[in-house]
Amino acid sequence: VLVDIDGRKRSELAIGEPHQYAEAIIRTAPGALLILDAGLRVQSANDAFYQDFKVSPAESIGRSIFELGHGSWNVPKLRELLEDILPRDNFFNDFEVTHEFERIGRRVMLLNARTLLQAGGKAKLVLLGIRDITERKRAEDALMRHNAEFESLLNEAPLMIYVVDADFRVRQVNPTALPVFGDIPGLIGRDFDEVIHILWPKAYADEIVQRFRHTLKTGEPHIVPERIEQRRDRGVTEYYEWQINRIGLPDGRHGVVCYS
Repeated sequence: VLVDIDGRKRSELAIGEPHQYAEAIIRTAPGALLILDAGLRVQSANDAFYQDFKVSPAESIGRSIFELGHGSWNVPKLRELLEDILPRDNFFNDFEVTHEFERIGRRVMLLNARTLLQAGGKAKLVLLGIRDITERKRAEDALMRHNAEFESLLNEAPLMIYVVDADFRVRQVNPTALPVFGDIPGLIGRDFDEVIHILWPKAYADEIVQRFRHTLKTGEPHIVPERIEQRRDRGVTEYYEWQINRIGLPDGRHGVVCYS
Protein backbone atom coordinates (compact mmCIF):
# COMPACT_ATOMS: atom_id res chain seq x y z
CA VAL A 1 0.00 0.00 0.00
CA LEU A 2 1.46 3.34 -1.01
CA VAL A 3 0.28 6.52 0.75
CA ASP A 4 1.29 9.94 -0.50
CA ILE A 5 2.42 11.82 2.65
CA ASP A 6 4.15 14.63 0.80
CA GLY A 7 1.67 17.23 2.06
CA ARG A 8 1.97 16.04 5.65
CA LYS A 9 5.75 16.13 5.51
CA ARG A 10 5.69 19.66 4.14
CA SER A 11 3.40 20.69 7.00
CA GLU A 12 5.70 19.08 9.55
CA LEU A 13 8.69 20.86 8.08
CA ALA A 14 6.78 24.13 7.99
CA ILE A 15 6.08 23.75 11.71
CA GLY A 16 9.50 22.38 12.63
CA GLU A 17 11.71 24.87 10.81
CA PRO A 18 10.47 28.01 12.63
CA HIS A 19 10.72 26.11 15.92
CA GLN A 20 14.33 25.12 15.19
CA TYR A 21 15.03 28.66 14.03
CA ALA A 22 13.68 30.14 17.29
CA GLU A 23 15.57 27.56 19.37
CA ALA A 24 18.81 28.45 17.56
CA ILE A 25 18.33 32.16 18.27
CA ILE A 26 17.59 31.56 21.94
CA ARG A 27 20.44 29.05 22.35
CA THR A 28 23.07 31.38 20.90
CA ALA A 29 21.84 34.69 22.34
CA PRO A 30 24.62 36.51 24.26
CA GLY A 31 22.52 37.07 27.37
CA ALA A 32 21.16 34.34 29.63
CA LEU A 33 17.67 33.17 28.61
CA LEU A 34 15.28 30.75 30.25
CA ILE A 35 12.02 29.32 28.93
CA LEU A 36 9.66 28.39 31.77
CA ASP A 37 6.31 26.63 31.64
CA ALA A 38 3.17 27.87 33.37
CA GLY A 39 4.37 26.28 36.62
CA LEU A 40 7.69 28.15 36.31
CA ARG A 41 9.62 24.96 35.58
CA VAL A 42 12.59 25.24 33.24
CA GLN A 43 11.74 23.95 29.76
CA SER A 44 15.00 25.05 28.15
CA ALA A 45 17.87 27.47 28.60
CA ASN A 46 20.59 28.86 26.39
CA ASP A 47 24.33 28.34 26.60
CA ALA A 48 24.91 31.74 28.20
CA PHE A 49 22.69 30.78 31.15
CA TYR A 50 24.62 27.60 31.85
CA GLN A 51 27.97 29.37 31.51
CA ASP A 52 27.10 32.48 33.51
CA PHE A 53 25.50 30.69 36.45
CA LYS A 54 27.66 27.55 36.46
CA VAL A 55 24.80 25.06 36.18
CA SER A 56 24.19 22.14 33.80
CA PRO A 57 21.10 21.16 31.78
CA ALA A 58 20.70 18.05 33.95
CA GLU A 59 20.41 20.26 37.03
CA SER A 60 17.98 22.65 35.37
CA ILE A 61 15.54 21.11 32.88
CA GLY A 62 12.20 20.22 34.47
CA ARG A 63 12.98 21.91 37.77
CA SER A 64 11.24 24.92 39.23
CA ILE A 65 13.35 28.01 38.76
CA PHE A 66 13.28 28.46 42.54
CA GLU A 67 15.00 25.07 43.00
CA LEU A 68 17.97 25.86 40.77
CA GLY A 69 21.40 25.90 42.39
CA HIS A 70 20.16 24.29 45.61
CA GLY A 71 17.63 27.08 46.08
CA SER A 72 19.97 29.92 45.05
CA TRP A 73 17.26 31.20 42.72
CA ASN A 74 14.64 31.35 45.44
CA VAL A 75 15.02 35.12 45.53
CA PRO A 76 12.08 36.99 47.11
CA LYS A 77 12.16 39.72 44.47
CA LEU A 78 12.27 37.21 41.61
CA ARG A 79 9.40 35.23 43.15
CA GLU A 80 7.34 38.41 43.41
CA LEU A 81 8.07 39.30 39.79
CA LEU A 82 7.19 35.86 38.39
CA GLU A 83 4.25 34.97 40.64
CA ASP A 84 2.58 38.34 41.13
CA ILE A 85 3.63 40.94 38.58
CA LEU A 86 4.04 38.77 35.46
CA PRO A 87 0.59 37.07 35.60
CA ARG A 88 -1.02 40.48 35.96
CA ASP A 89 0.92 42.44 33.31
CA ASN A 90 2.25 39.65 31.03
CA PHE A 91 5.71 41.29 31.05
CA PHE A 92 8.21 43.23 33.12
CA ASN A 93 11.29 45.17 32.03
CA ASP A 94 14.68 45.92 33.57
CA PHE A 95 14.06 44.88 37.15
CA GLU A 96 17.32 44.96 39.07
CA VAL A 97 17.92 42.15 41.55
CA THR A 98 20.97 41.66 43.78
CA HIS A 99 21.56 38.21 45.25
CA GLU A 100 24.25 35.94 46.68
CA PHE A 101 24.56 32.78 44.56
CA GLU A 102 26.14 29.61 45.87
CA ARG A 103 28.52 29.07 42.93
CA ILE A 104 29.21 32.54 41.57
CA GLY A 105 28.88 34.80 44.61
CA ARG A 106 27.08 38.11 44.84
CA ARG A 107 25.66 39.24 41.50
CA VAL A 108 23.52 42.09 40.26
CA MET A 109 21.06 41.02 37.56
CA LEU A 110 18.74 42.87 35.24
CA LEU A 111 15.58 40.84 34.55
CA ASN A 112 13.13 41.03 31.67
CA ALA A 113 10.23 38.64 31.09
CA ARG A 114 7.40 38.02 28.65
CA THR A 115 4.44 35.65 28.79
CA LEU A 116 4.07 33.75 25.51
CA LEU A 117 1.34 31.47 24.22
CA GLN A 118 2.29 28.11 22.76
CA ALA A 119 0.91 26.98 19.43
CA GLY A 120 -2.86 26.80 19.66
CA GLY A 121 -2.93 29.32 22.47
CA LYS A 122 -3.68 26.73 25.13
CA ALA A 123 -0.57 26.85 27.31
CA LYS A 124 1.61 29.70 28.46
CA LEU A 125 5.37 29.94 28.45
CA VAL A 126 7.57 32.51 30.15
CA LEU A 127 10.63 33.87 28.39
CA LEU A 128 12.98 35.20 31.08
CA GLY A 129 16.02 37.24 30.09
CA ILE A 130 18.81 37.71 32.62
CA ARG A 131 21.69 40.15 32.20
CA ASP A 132 24.56 40.07 34.67
CA ILE A 133 25.41 43.74 35.26
CA THR A 134 27.63 43.20 38.30
CA GLU A 135 30.79 44.56 36.71
CA ARG A 136 28.93 47.51 35.25
CA LYS A 137 27.49 48.35 38.66
CA ARG A 138 30.92 48.10 40.24
CA ALA A 139 32.33 50.45 37.62
CA GLU A 140 29.44 52.88 38.14
CA ASP A 141 29.90 52.80 41.92
CA ALA A 142 33.64 53.35 41.55
CA LEU A 143 33.01 56.27 39.21
CA MET A 144 30.51 57.79 41.65
CA ARG A 145 33.03 57.52 44.49
CA HIS A 146 35.73 59.00 42.29
CA ASN A 147 33.46 61.87 41.25
CA ALA A 148 32.51 62.54 44.87
CA GLU A 149 36.17 62.67 45.87
CA PHE A 150 36.93 64.93 42.91
CA GLU A 151 34.06 67.28 43.79
CA SER A 152 35.24 67.45 47.39
CA LEU A 153 38.82 68.25 46.37
CA LEU A 154 37.63 70.76 43.79
CA ASN A 155 35.34 72.58 46.17
CA GLU A 156 37.85 72.73 49.02
CA ALA A 157 40.86 73.70 46.92
CA PRO A 158 42.40 77.11 47.78
CA LEU A 159 43.30 77.50 44.07
CA MET A 160 40.87 78.96 41.59
CA ILE A 161 39.93 76.07 39.29
CA TYR A 162 37.57 75.99 36.34
CA VAL A 163 37.02 73.62 33.42
CA VAL A 164 36.16 74.33 29.79
CA ASP A 165 34.73 71.38 27.84
CA ALA A 166 35.21 70.09 24.29
CA ASP A 167 32.42 72.36 23.04
CA PHE A 168 34.32 75.33 24.51
CA ARG A 169 31.74 75.95 27.19
CA VAL A 170 32.29 76.57 30.89
CA ARG A 171 31.84 73.12 32.42
CA GLN A 172 32.71 73.62 36.08
CA VAL A 173 33.85 76.40 38.40
CA ASN A 174 34.94 75.84 41.99
CA PRO A 175 33.82 78.19 44.80
CA THR A 176 37.24 79.89 44.97
CA ALA A 177 37.05 80.81 41.28
CA LEU A 178 33.47 82.07 41.25
CA PRO A 179 34.36 85.65 42.34
CA VAL A 180 36.66 85.95 39.31
CA PHE A 181 33.69 85.63 36.99
CA GLY A 182 31.66 88.24 38.85
CA ASP A 183 27.95 88.28 38.18
CA ILE A 184 27.89 86.76 34.69
CA PRO A 185 24.45 85.11 34.36
CA GLY A 186 24.16 81.49 33.26
CA LEU A 187 27.90 80.93 33.68
CA ILE A 188 27.84 77.12 33.62
CA GLY A 189 27.27 76.03 30.03
CA ARG A 190 27.99 79.46 28.59
CA ASP A 191 30.42 79.92 25.69
CA PHE A 192 33.89 80.47 27.15
CA ASP A 193 34.92 82.86 24.37
CA GLU A 194 31.94 85.08 25.23
CA VAL A 195 32.64 84.93 28.97
CA ILE A 196 36.31 85.90 28.60
CA HIS A 197 35.45 88.86 26.38
CA ILE A 198 33.05 90.11 29.06
CA LEU A 199 35.85 90.05 31.66
CA TRP A 200 38.90 91.32 29.80
CA PRO A 201 39.89 93.78 27.03
CA LYS A 202 39.69 92.30 23.54
CA ALA A 203 43.43 91.84 22.95
CA TYR A 204 43.95 89.93 26.20
CA ALA A 205 40.66 87.99 25.82
CA ASP A 206 41.68 86.94 22.28
CA GLU A 207 45.03 85.74 23.64
CA ILE A 208 43.37 83.67 26.40
CA VAL A 209 40.90 82.09 23.99
CA GLN A 210 43.71 81.24 21.54
CA ARG A 211 45.75 79.61 24.33
CA PHE A 212 42.79 77.54 25.53
CA ARG A 213 41.95 76.37 22.02
CA HIS A 214 45.57 75.43 21.35
CA THR A 215 45.79 73.35 24.53
CA LEU A 216 42.42 71.72 23.83
CA LYS A 217 43.58 70.74 20.34
CA THR A 218 47.19 69.70 21.02
CA GLY A 219 47.35 68.84 24.72
CA GLU A 220 50.23 71.27 25.14
CA PRO A 221 50.05 72.97 28.58
CA HIS A 222 50.54 76.69 29.02
CA ILE A 223 51.88 78.56 32.08
CA VAL A 224 51.71 82.29 32.79
CA PRO A 225 53.94 83.14 35.81
CA GLU A 226 52.34 86.56 36.31
CA ARG A 227 49.95 88.77 34.36
CA ILE A 228 48.66 92.25 35.16
CA GLU A 229 45.56 93.42 33.33
CA GLN A 230 42.71 95.86 33.80
CA ARG A 231 39.31 94.21 33.99
CA ARG A 232 36.84 95.28 31.34
CA ASP A 233 33.80 94.58 33.51
CA ARG A 234 35.05 96.16 36.73
CA GLY A 235 37.61 98.70 35.57
CA VAL A 236 40.15 97.53 38.16
CA THR A 237 43.67 96.15 37.74
CA GLU A 238 44.19 92.55 38.84
CA TYR A 239 47.24 90.31 39.09
CA TYR A 240 47.10 86.64 38.17
CA GLU A 241 49.31 83.59 37.83
CA TRP A 242 47.62 80.84 35.82
CA GLN A 243 48.23 77.64 33.94
CA ILE A 244 46.13 75.37 31.77
CA ASN A 245 46.25 71.66 30.98
CA ARG A 246 44.17 69.34 28.82
CA ILE A 247 42.23 66.68 30.76
CA GLY A 248 39.89 63.82 29.93
CA LEU A 249 36.23 64.39 30.74
CA PRO A 250 33.66 61.76 31.81
CA ASP A 251 32.02 61.88 28.37
CA GLY A 252 35.24 60.56 26.80
CA ARG A 253 36.24 63.85 25.21
CA HIS A 254 38.87 66.39 26.24
CA GLY A 255 38.55 69.64 28.13
CA VAL A 256 40.88 72.27 29.54
CA VAL A 257 41.36 72.90 33.24
CA CYS A 258 42.69 76.24 34.43
CA TYR A 259 44.43 76.75 37.78
CA SER A 260 45.05 80.34 38.82
